[in-house]
Amino acid sequence: MKSLTSHYTIPALEKEKGSGKSDYELWISRLDSTLQWRMNYWNGDKHWNRAYAMFRGIHWKDIQESDPSSDQLKDRITVNVTQSSVLNIVPFLMTSHPEFQGKARKPSKTVSVQLQTGVLNYEYQQRNMNTQVKKAVYDAVICGHGICKTGYTFELDEAKLKTEGELVYEDYIKEDKPFVKRVSPFFFLI
Repeated sequence: MKSLTSHYTIPALEKEKGSGKSDYELWISRLDSTLQWRMNYWNGDKHWNRAYAMFRGIHWKDIQESDPSSDQLKDRITVNVTQSSVLNIVPFLMTSHPEFQGKARKPSKTVSVQLQTGVLNYEYQQRNMNTQVKKAVYDAVICGHGICKTGYTFELDEAKLKTEGELVYEDYIKEDKPFVKRVSPFFFLI
């Protein structure tokens, strides 16, 4: 495997100066160099686009008919082996209904771990998180990596003053849930 430094120049790291204008230009240049690196990488953007096109069955580069390789479109017979392979590999890599298992490190925590495992499995199933994870697995099989963003959403209503009496915090919770979201490889910078 070739080293990255032989093909790419790594600019000297600059520190933020604290002023908005110079820091903005610095971060724009960092993003630009990162995007250029990702585009020219051996498994970069141009290869990802081609891999997704092959998965969708777009195997002919002259799809716009600007330079057809045959006079008749019906002469082009394509068996989409790429899509068939991906569709066979993904069920092997992940199950339709995963179940998480927890193991207590101390005997006194066994009940707590069982409760946490039950809540995790319930939330994962009820929030249909498996569809987002499955999309990321498809990305991983097609272009080489898949990204999922995980997090927790917690929103409260405007708090009342303590002088209005005893507060019941459960009444102020608007949203309280975990989430998993697939991130497109094209929106992710290494």
